[in-house]
Amino acid sequence: MIAKSKDLFKKTLDEFLTVDLTLKKEDGSTWAIKGFIDTISLYESWGPPAGIWEVGDFKGYFYPSYTIGTSTVLIALGDWIIDTSGTFRVVSVLDRPLGEEVLYVETVLRKQ
Repeated sequence: MIAKSKDLFKKTLDEFLTVDLTLKKEDGSTWAIKGFIDTISLYESWGPPAGIWEVGDFKGYFYPSYTIGTSTVLIALGDWIIDTSGTFRVVSVLDRPLGEEVLYVETVLRKQ
């Protein structure tokens, strides 16, 4: 049952994580990746900020890793995500697993 759920979830991710973005690492290297950036919802923003995020932050959704050529790249704290609306700093990274496997990574992004 979990295997079927994983397959369905991965297919859904492939439909959802379609935005062309640039990942910039602290060493200055850049990587073309796919992901999705969203505003923090009104429900989530009601009341004081919960933990690491601040009013005006965004959420980013990404694959757990990206294989580009012979390199494997992960989203990490302090990285930069660049899209057509601006540049965002990664201030939090949370793995989202199903069973033993991490299916996607949810981040908090701070617009610079």
